[in-house]
Amino acid sequence: MTTVILNRSSLFDYGRWLADLDGDLRVLSARDWTDPTGRAVVERFASFDGSGLAEQRVAELAAEQPIRTVFGHSEYDLLRAARLREHLGLPGQSAASVRAYRDKALMKTLAAAAGIACPPFRCLETAVDLLELIADHGLPVVVKPVDGGGSRGVQVLADRSAVARFLAAWPERPYMGEGFVDGDMLHVDGLAIDGAIRFAAASRYLRGCLAFQDGRSLGSVVLDPTTALHARAVALAAQVIAALPASPLVAFHLELFHTPDDRLLLCEIASRTGGGKIVETLDAAYGAQLNRSWVRAACGLDPELAPRPVPSPYTGWLIVPPRRAVLAALPPAPPVPWCVEYLTPHAPGARLGGAVASVDHVALMIVHGASPAEVEARVLELDAWFEREVRWTEADDVDRAA
Repeated sequence: MTTVILNRSSLFDYGRWLADLDGDLRVLSARDWTDPTGRAVVERFASFDGSGLAEQRVAELAAEQPIRTVFGHSEYDLLRAARLREHLGLPGQSAASVRAYRDKALMKTLAAAAGIACPPFRCLETAVDLLELIADHGLPVVVKPVDGGGSRGVQVLADRSAVARFLAAWPERPYMGEGFVDGDMLHVDGLAIDGAIRFAAASRYLRGCLAFQDGRSLGSVVLDPTTALHARAVALAAQVIAALPASPLVAFHLELFHTPDDRLLLCEIASRTGGGKIVETLDAAYGAQLNRSWVRAACGLDPELAPRPVPSPYTGWLIVPPRRAVLAALPPAPPVPWCVEYLTPHAPGARLGGAVASVDHVALMIVHGASPAEVEARVLELDAWFEREVRWTEADDVDRAA
């Protein structure tokens, strides 16, 4: 029996995670990826999005021997994997369930019908829908693709001139609009099996997910699970999952608003693990590696999920977005023991554009501490340190010199 994985990442250690899996393991990868264990047979594809060759290859494999499942971890492969499973008669998350988690307008329609508090929203079929949303609820409003990821294409229309610019370049893909919400943004990440949450942890973004649009860093800190706010956030995650089409397995990343008057409003939920360094920080805090457990459960194996009840240590992460400039010099690793990971994907001399998604970064750091407050202070300290130490040559200066 063959297990098929659709892969776009270097972070999924399929060979080790699935060492006890019976049968063949095939990884169809849209990026360069090798299995150091030799367990997986890897086939490279130039793209999953620009052709249907990966789907054709899965059909060929199914003709050779039975397939256990088709798994895709990426936001952009969830529907592809679901349709392949349905075509082959395999269990797993259905296409209808995937669409409810991917289509933010449908998601909020279902959630609101179940009594879950949401900001006012409209699916923007025409410009009239946006104008009616503004007439009913005022400015600012947020507009975003209904099926986007990483905050790509999200805009805050704060005034009439911003509305006019958006209307002048009306998007070709489906968009939705919703009322802007003041307050903090939380995220809840976990795993649900047969409708029951097996693990969930709430965290707070230190800045909203659109901070990169202003050139500011994005960070997140794990919350104390003994607090009422944590319990309320996890309960809301359970309510949202129950409101959407049932699935035997859902890894979820929920984002929600915590308003100044202490309300929780649904922002959105994805049926995948969180991006940035969310998985790594939760693994360090709770001993729960969500990607590993998700993959194992999808392949019919024990997810081996036994989290600690309280984080030890508390953790957080920081993403510093790139500028539209030349990266002249990078600081060495921070001279503090509590910064346990420091990643800089670009070498000095790299000519960078500005961030187009919330996960785009010139530096990424993971922080440990004894409490959420200590982690937050340390994340902000590192943000200020990096800003002082990094050196940029502004792109306009380089253009003039050239």
